[in-house]
Amino acid sequence: FGAVYGMERMMGRADNPLRAILNYASEHFLQNELELWYILTVVATNPQDGSLDLKGLYIGNDIECYNKACELSLKVNFTLLDKSPKKMVVYLDEDEFHSTWLGNKAIYRTRMAIADEGELIVMGPGIKKFGEDNRVDELIRKYGYCGTEQIMKQMEG
Repeated sequence: FGAVYGMERMMGRADNPLRAILNYASEHFLQNELELWYILTVVATNPQDGSLDLKGLYIGNDIECYNKACELSLKVNFTLLDKSPKKMVVYLDEDEFHSTWLGNKAIYRTRMAIADEGELIVMGPGIKKFGEDNRVDELIRKYGYCGTEQIMKQMEG
């Protein structure tokens, strides 16, 4: 559902349609049957050595736990720009990014910031396959990848 709604419309926003579905399921089906607790961590990259630092630990049994974690995550994991750049260059670390599936992070993490008609250059020396899962990779190689818009048209069909 998140892909259909659009990553750029969800990222950095605690209140979104996918979260509403999960909240509804939790409130109407899970909380009455289980003692349900959420444990959320917020991590951010350490600018000095590139390691991940724990910035927040949130434990709770209601939506407020999630909202507080989202609030901190927005502060420590998003860089808000005063002006949209015309060109962006993204380097995908070859030790971390091995597929175009994960490499898409370069697109959905920058398309909210880049100027209209802007250019995105993605360098991914470690990318060797399409899908993270071998079966998904096989299917993409066999049938190709057509994107959300085309899939939605086929579903209307």
